[in-house]
Amino acid sequence: MKINKKFRIHLCTLCLSALLLACGYVPVSKYADSVFAQGVYVELTMNPLMPEASVGAKDAINLAVLTRFKNTLVPKQRAHTIIDMRVNSVSNSPIAYDENGFVSFYRVTVSLSFEVKNDGKSGLKVNNTGYYDYAANSTSAVVIEDAKLNAVTNATTQALDKFISQVAFYGSQMESKMEGKTQANQPPKKAKSKTAQEKKDSN
Repeated sequence: MKINKKFRIHLCTLCLSALLLACGYVPVSKYADSVFAQGVYVELTMNPLMPEASVGAKDAINLAVLTRFKNTLVPKQRAHTIIDMRVNSVSNSPIAYDENGFVSFYRVTVSLSFEVKNDGKSGLKVNNTGYYDYAANSTSAVVIEDAKLNAVTNATTQALDKFISQVAFYGSQMESKMEGKTQANQPPKKAKSKTAQEKKDSN
């Protein structure tokens, strides 16, 4: 019996969700609260050679702020957290050739950098890359260009997904440090004094 591809993907998603819940999975938004203050502005430094990647990256990170980090987007002058995002480079390299020596596949690699600033103070700083391959064996230049832009979008999304994971990891570390400080500041527990009956029983 053949299983519909969409159903198979949906089934895998459900299994993964169940596994994460069983292992005590904590949503990214919980840890993001330790990384971001309420009210976020995404500041973008565009790459003039690939403006489409720059605009697409900002749209994607804005969406992540709302849906993954469960925060709000505000104008820069009202923001307590600024995510400074830069599209460092977008490269296009041949990775496969046909029997005639012509390029049959290209790989797009997108490099992004992120710096999180809370009320002017620098926090998380990371650099990420994402890549995606596309076919270049079409005789239509329009089709190849569309495939390239799609590859840029997917490579950018991959780099952004890494950033989201890094936010969760960084936030979990900050929470652990805060819990450690709280426990260290708590006064030591006093030993309970024995009651008269306990003293009598021990004798």
